[in-house]
Formats: sequence, structure tokens, C-alpha cells
Amino acid sequence: MKYGMFYGYWKRDWSGDYLPLVSRAKKCGFDILAVSSGYLVEKTEAELDALRREAEEWEVELHAGFGPGPDCNLASQDQAVVDHAFRYYGRIFQVLERLGIPYLGGNHYSCAPQALPLPIDKEGDRERLLARMDRLAGQAGDCGITLMMEVVCRYEGYLINTAEEGVAFLKELGKENVRLILDTFHMNIEEDSFSAAIHTAGKALGYFHTGECNRKLPGAGRIPWNEIRHALRQIHFDGPVTMEPFILPGGSIGNELGVWRDLSGGASEQEMDQMASESLKFMKYVLEGEGFLPAVL
Repeated sequence: MKYGMFYGYWKRDWSGDYLPLVSRAKKCGFDILAVSSGYLVEKTEAELDALRREAEEWEVELHAGFGPGPDCNLASQDQAVVDHAFRYYGRIFQVLERLGIPYLGGNHYSCAPQALPLPIDKEGDRERLLARMDRLAGQAGDCGITLMMEVVCRYEGYLINTAEEGVAFLKELGKENVRLILDTFHMNIEEDSFSAAIHTAGKALGYFHTGECNRKLPGAGRIPWNEIRHALRQIHFDGPVTMEPFILPGGSIGNELGVWRDLSGGASEQEMDQMASESLKFMKYVLEGEGFLPAVL
């Protein structure tokens, strides 16, 4: 099993230079550095090639995520918006192929509900999206990319909030290169049971995001890791596991996600890396260790 860290753990803004984070992630013990595809498309070919060389040198896999805004809403009733979304995704796929990135995660099925006028036509949007996701999956497949559709909470999405909704959508879609991401932060808000959600996802679960209920590092909160550990083992999950903690206030990340206090405790850069390393050890024990888990970090 491979473990990753989302670059936003170290950054206050969505944009930024990913190059120095490759070695930093590796030194913390991670196999994967997850980055934002929305900012990859802004980089030059030379910058992209340098990033790929850096990842290869440090033996770090690059994975990517994308959170569509209203201008890339594939469920939109506005055909101009849909056409723009397909063009933009096309650019993303070309960049990911150049970098050798195999996965694109995110709520590809729409955008955050706060960006849409009310009332939201959930059923209509779902029907429109099925045909469009079929086309998008074909585009992604041509570039060797698997789309990981993340099940997100009500504050970040409205079409797929639970594992049950995600599995139902994938069954209707019927595309092999479209799978689900479950995220412990979002599950804590929407699911009645962590275990039941994981079992519901079953073979459709291709990727797993970890973080605490308050978006701290795994092991620093009250997520029921024993329950999660047993459920993942029971479905024989062996896909990538990437942490998505957001603990730094300020900047575009903190402001958008509501990080209004310093959850790092005023940690230095060195202390941030140490906390990440300790959380990774905890996460590996969660998924690979034996016996009951020790006290949280």
C-alpha cells in the first residue's frame, strides 16, 4: 500500500511551486505527493518536465486533484459552460499524461453548491451528468487516467454525499476507469457508519483520503480508526491512501476551508515535517499493524 500527502498541508494558497515539496514529502516518508491539477495547467512545459524529473529522481508518485468551479460544472444547463469544462479537462489530461500522473481525484460531477443559484435541480443535474461523465471518462482513458470521484460533504457538493449515492452513480455509468474516493473528514459529516460506508463502496473504492474531523493530521483527533481499519481489511482495499490535513490559517486555502485558527500550534517548518512523519507512522499502523490501536498522537 502506498501513502501520500496533499501539498496543501504545507501551503497557505492553492497555487504554488510543487517542486520543493517532492523531496520534502519523500523525507517525511511518503510515496505520493498529491497536487492541484488546476495549477499544473498554468505551468510551462519546461516547468512540468522539471517536476517530472524531480519526482522520478526522488521516487515519488505524483497524483492530482481538481475541484471544479461553476465555469467547469459538467452538470450545468448552460451548454457554453459544459463546452468550456470539456476543453479545460482536456488540458488537464494532457498535462497529467505528460507528468505520468495516473489519477485525477475530485468532485468531477459538479461544483460546490454555494456557487449555484437556488433551488438546485439535483435529479436533473444527475441525469445530465451521466452522459457527460461517460464522455469525460473516455477522454481520460485515452490519456491513461482513472477518474476518482470523491464523495464529499454537503458543504462541498450536493450530487454525491454518501458512498451509497456514489456506488449507485457508478453502476449507472458503467466505466472501468471511474472509481470512488472516500474521505474520513467528509464521512464523519455525512455517513451514519464508517464501516457501513466502506462496505457499501466495496470494489468501487479506488482511493482513500484520511484526516481528522477537524482537518488535523490522522491520529490527532477522534476519528474511529479501529473501525476503519477493520472495514478496509474486510473489503481487501489496497489502493493509495493520501492524507488531506488543512491546519494553517490565512491564504486562499485557509479562507476557503474555514481554517480560522492555527491548528499547527505554531509549528515551525521542521516541526510540521515531524508531525507529518509521526502521523504517517500512525496511519501505517492503522492499515498494516496488528492489535488495538494505541492512543492518538
